[in-house]
Amino acid sequence: MYIAFAIWKEFNIVQYEGLAIELQGDELARYKEIFFAKNPDARQWENVVPDLTFFKIVPRWLRYIGFKQDPWEIAFPEK
Repeated sequence: MYIAFAIWKEFNIVQYEGLAIELQGDELARYKEIFFAKNPDARQWENVVPDLTFFKIVPRWLRYIGFKQDPWEIAFPEK
């Protein structure tokens, strides 16, 4: 599944496009432990929400734009 989203904070935006891969098996267990270590309150929902699904996003395209300066700062990370 291909997805795109943007994160906006004040005068900065990151645009991100990538491939969403549903995690399963050992990889799912490993990523869930990382996620719950950083978000311990989220663990309460692990067995309550029956369709809770975890994905990792493999980036395909990424751009940063800083609107506070003139001209705008626009950056594309190197591949």
